[in-house]
Amino acid sequence: DLTTKAELNARARGLAPLTINVPNHEEIGSSDLIGVGGHQKVAIGLATREHLVLAPHLGDMESECVRKRFMDEFERFTSLYEVENADFAVDMHPGYYTRRYALGIDQESMPVQHHHAHVAAAMLNHGLEQQQVLGFAFDGTGYGVDGTAWGGEVLVCGKTAAKRVAHLRTFRLPGGEVAIKQPWRVAISLLSQCVDESAQAEWLCRFGQTITGNAFDYALAQGAVCSSMGRLFDAIAAMVFPREKFHYEGEAAMVLESACDVGESSHYSFALEAIDPIVIDWRPVVRAVASDVEVLSAGVIAMKFHRGVAMMMVEIAHRYESLVPVVCGGVFQNRELLTLLLDMNAKLAKPFRMPGRVPVNDGGLALGQLVIARASERLAARRKREQVQRCV
Repeated sequence: DLTTKAELNARARGLAPLTINVPNHEEIGSSDLIGVGGHQKVAIGLATREHLVLAPHLGDMESECVRKRFMDEFERFTSLYEVENADFAVDMHPGYYTRRYALGIDQESMPVQHHHAHVAAAMLNHGLEQQQVLGFAFDGTGYGVDGTAWGGEVLVCGKTAAKRVAHLRTFRLPGGEVAIKQPWRVAISLLSQCVDESAQAEWLCRFGQTITGNAFDYALAQGAVCSSMGRLFDAIAAMVFPREKFHYEGEAAMVLESACDVGESSHYSFALEAIDPIVIDWRPVVRAVASDVEVLSAGVIAMKFHRGVAMMMVEIAHRYESLVPVVCGGVFQNRELLTLLLDMNAKLAKPFRMPGRVPVNDGGLALGQLVIARASERLAARRKREQVQRCV
């Protein structure tokens, strides 16, 4: 059964702190380690010799109020578990408040890539820490190792390393973070790679926008580069509901999900470019949606898109059928997408592992950070022992 959306989103009353027993705890080491999460849906994590603990949900680190709550929770949490002089696992993003806070305490800190942490949290959830998995990490944004914003990633992951084997074709976000609440901007960015200028102008009119000329062209050229599946969902929603007003992150995707006509059995097709890493090309989908909005209902288009995403995932999973596929990231709070994947599991040698008690969105990042940092600590300790033995 699928976990409820409330559980997928945040640990709630009676569910936090979440404590997970660690097998083979004699390997964990003697020092405590704290994972501080990312920037949104933040929850602190702690690794002791015997347990991994995830503290309650704190929220997004945008305001001074929430940052104060983070500091207070940090003090209470470390006091409760009698933590002193712990090391830290932090997100790679240099601007995240949680990272700056940890670095300010002047302890050892290990940066962990955002989507590797997502996959590691899923590995922990399913007891797969001792093997490699195929991780589908689909979310809004996360700092990539190349300095761009990732979010549509397929990674072959173990605890100590992650290889990017596929990702969504990149596009720009006109206006940067403004595009999160104004997904028509993302839609125009995608359409600029699919249709001519005349059609782009028509779409701007559909979106009720009068912005034209050099100002928007400049934003389109200068916006942050991303490979975000979350933003792709937003853009499709904006195309299907061009006059809809959206007020918070993920609302557009939720509207698209709720519109799905479950009786529709056809799907849109992504192109998979045969390079390393594979590029998941969304252009055929955007072109098809741009054409279909004139003749098909919103429910049919929404379902064809969701089924297309699921079919693309199955196709990639077939190429790595020796690995267990796991899903993680905020996109997989989408019940319709998860239901489609469950229905398609019969086609796979190893079925997709669904979200569980570890939050699938950024609320579970801290646990993934801890899994990776602890494994790397053990690796470093083993190498040190081997060097000593060679010297002897």
